[in-house]
Amino acid sequence: MLPRKIHDIDEDFIENFSKSRKEPGWMLKTRVKAWKEFINKTFPTMREEEWRYTDIKKLNINDLKSLIGKENISKDVKLLEDTEKQIDLTSGIIDTCDMEMVNRNVEKEIIELGVIFNDLSEELNTASKIVKDNFMTTIKDNENKFTALHSAIWNQGIILYIPPNVHIKNPFVYNIQTNTPESAAFTHILIVMGDNSSATFLDRSTSIKQETGFHSGFTEIILGRGSHLKYSSLQEWDTNMYDISIKRIKTERDSNADIKIATLGGKMSRLEIEGFMEAEGSNCNIQCIFFGDQDRHIDVLTNSHHYAPHTSCDITVKGVLRDTASSIAQGMIKISKDGKQTNSKLTQNTLLLSPTARANAKPDLEIDQNEVIAAHSATVSRVDRDQLFYLMSRGLEEKDAETLIVDGFYEGMIKQITIEEVKNRVRKVISERVARQNKIDKNM
Repeated sequence: MLPRKIHDIDEDFIENFSKSRKEPGWMLKTRVKAWKEFINKTFPTMREEEWRYTDIKKLNINDLKSLIGKENISKDVKLLEDTEKQIDLTSGIIDTCDMEMVNRNVEKEIIELGVIFNDLSEELNTASKIVKDNFMTTIKDNENKFTALHSAIWNQGIILYIPPNVHIKNPFVYNIQTNTPESAAFTHILIVMGDNSSATFLDRSTSIKQETGFHSGFTEIILGRGSHLKYSSLQEWDTNMYDISIKRIKTERDSNADIKIATLGGKMSRLEIEGFMEAEGSNCNIQCIFFGDQDRHIDVLTNSHHYAPHTSCDITVKGVLRDTASSIAQGMIKISKDGKQTNSKLTQNTLLLSPTARANAKPDLEIDQNEVIAAHSATVSRVDRDQLFYLMSRGLEEKDAETLIVDGFYEGMIKQITIEEVKNRVRKVISERVARQNKIDKNM
């Protein structure tokens, strides 16, 4: 089956695609149901509150080619190979290029423990119950037109399943790369943690072609009782990529999720991160950093939902903008009447390096319980002139002083990234981006 433009796909195509992959009947029904939702919905507009600051009119998704059934997969996987070299100790690694798995390597000892780390499509039958019980349970196909489209034509993904009482130290790595111009990619990450288990996971997204593209990336994290997951995500799309991603975490009693996300690329990036604390004693720690230059737009939505007593969630979003880049950081702390003794915090900070950059912040609270601690704060500021003057008085040029201030702004969060190679990569990308722009400014 060859790639088709989105507007050429119909229900018959969906059915033939599912059958060609020998998917179980429940997945075919899921796809068809979602496709009908897609047909009957309209794309979000700026008239909707959650999309008020993000204009998607320039994204003509119907004319993009879905990578469903792509033939002649590109062999240019340089970026993926670089990532393997950067992370020496892994429990397993999966590389994909243009939505096809080109490499999978999982330690034998890990497999013998009952761990599943594989292409999601391949596990639809062999691990059907695990997938069926958890797939699209935190994200619903009828939420909007994008969620419906993703559920109908997702074309690549992975599953990580950690059995109860299994603890894996070294990270699992999932690399996503797209090379095909004017294409639409739909990836789905499903992480299921058994009771009292622990693991570390990293996904990294890259593209190397200077062409318009679209990526829909859904991540569902299901935590068992007493489980602990350290999750990192590094997004380095090319400057003409549109990205709409959703990451949702569902916790169980005494479970803990430590989420670190760096959004560093893309023409337009919308990232939704939501933690659902549904059982007593569960905790979710979410940290997100972003950097926008040129005319990039970043939209970060972070919500925490507390439905049980003695839960906690700490969300921090930090970003830097320059040139004509723009951002919106919005979020909500929701505490139900059952969320007694909840401790929840939401912090949003954006630093502007150019007078033409613009940022918006919109934190909010919705609380139905009195015995809680809940706080939110948001700042949008320019470089502190006193800090700049101090550094320049010590012999630094203005742009070098500005670079040092940016490094300091991020460093408190970067140093908490658990995978050392990712920590170094984030520092390098941000430093290069700031230095590159400073060099341009000096030459003008």
